[in-house]
Amino acid sequence: MPLSATTRIALVVDDHETVRQAIASLLEGEFDQFLEAGDGAEALSQLSQEPDVAMIFLDLNMPGMGGQELLSRLRTRGCEVPVLVISGDPDLSAVVDAMRLGAVDFVPKPFQPEIVLRKVRSILADRATRSENQRLRNLLSGGLAPFSLLGNSLAMRQLLPSLQKLASSPATVLVNGESGTGKEMAARALHSLGPRAAEPFAVVDCGALTPTVIESELFGHERGSFTGAHARKAGLFLSAGKGTVFLDEIGELPLEVQAKLLRVLQERQVRPVGMEAWFPLESRVVAATNRDLAEEVRAGRFRQDLFYRLNVVRLEMPPLRKRLEDLPILIQHFLVKHALPGRPEPTITDSELRKLTQYRWPGNVRELENAIERAVNLADSSRLRAEDILPEDWNDEPPSELPMESSPPPGGGNSGTATSALKLVDIEKHAILEALRRTGGSRRQAARILGIGEATLYRKLKDYGTHAAEA
Repeated sequence: MPLSATTRIALVVDDHETVRQAIASLLEGEFDQFLEAGDGAEALSQLSQEPDVAMIFLDLNMPGMGGQELLSRLRTRGCEVPVLVISGDPDLSAVVDAMRLGAVDFVPKPFQPEIVLRKVRSILADRATRSENQRLRNLLSGGLAPFSLLGNSLAMRQLLPSLQKLASSPATVLVNGESGTGKEMAARALHSLGPRAAEPFAVVDCGALTPTVIESELFGHERGSFTGAHARKAGLFLSAGKGTVFLDEIGELPLEVQAKLLRVLQERQVRPVGMEAWFPLESRVVAATNRDLAEEVRAGRFRQDLFYRLNVVRLEMPPLRKRLEDLPILIQHFLVKHALPGRPEPTITDSELRKLTQYRWPGNVRELENAIERAVNLADSSRLRAEDILPEDWNDEPPSELPMESSPPPGGGNSGTATSALKLVDIEKHAILEALRRTGGSRRQAARILGIGEATLYRKLKDYGTHAAEA
């Protein structure tokens, strides 16, 4: 059976089979597969057949090719797999030499299981962080990381497939969401994932301009059509060509302009201010608002016919408080993005992350990014604390509203607990159980959805003490 991309493999190199078996038995919950080698030459052969090894456990004194020679050859090849030396050699100079050759840590024989476990988890966590940092750097350097769309929460897993399906459609899309949730990011994703990606993406903030200026910005104008119109202007609808026009905060559009926009969308034609000629509209329209447009219609502040014309397809951007399981990847993204040249890379511990889940994040992802950037620049240490990120009066905030994203968590309980501040372990557990529910109890499919190994999923289920581990 071919291994999945998330399979975690360990290579144990020791001339004693009992030691190899002991290490494999101890770490079966940390790795999905174990390869064994009795000396350095056999280890090189194993690595040539299976290069995607996550970690190497290495004895130094072995017949044939020993541990130091193997490390030297791995270094020559540019191998970056972390190596943990487990050796009973009383000569510590050999261990020092091994560390110089690239080994990341050392455990003496006979080893204590709890020490090995602690070191292995630390090494794997460090490697995962480095890998994620590099992935995010690659995304950032290519301009391919729409920060508000990062995440593996249920809310984002429901949103992203919709974006992909709609990207190739010409339908008008209305994006709803609170300020800072990433409405423009969603619009840009609709544009960049579809056939219009090579065409212009034009943005207009409907709440920032006067009615006359908005008309000119959207529809264009003829020279001399109003005071200050010194030259002909095409307007965004025409200059965008076959691209996308993004109407941000459409709820702020004045009523008199709403009527003209409605006609443009209905007729698929544009008439610049001061001109008699009409021009075909070829661009796609995506609108966004943080208002309830249905309520705006009832209040007489928004045209009902325009609302129906815009609301052909509707996307809801979830607030950050409803996708707190995405906090770690978002924070990691911003730590990489705002890291300062010449300074240690900023980090944050799990305990500090838990504190961040208790804040309401009224400014959503935009507030989170601003807070991380400020903390990176002002914190005394590269290891950030929650206090470095959150506002000074954050303890005075009302409890975060954290309704579960589908049904209440398995195991019963009062539904009122859904609005209490969840800890990361609760969020993680709910995400795992929800993935299992959606896949009919298939651990393999659930692990694929969650982006973790099946063995890791099984171990977490055992930690939770849930019967799903026996499924």
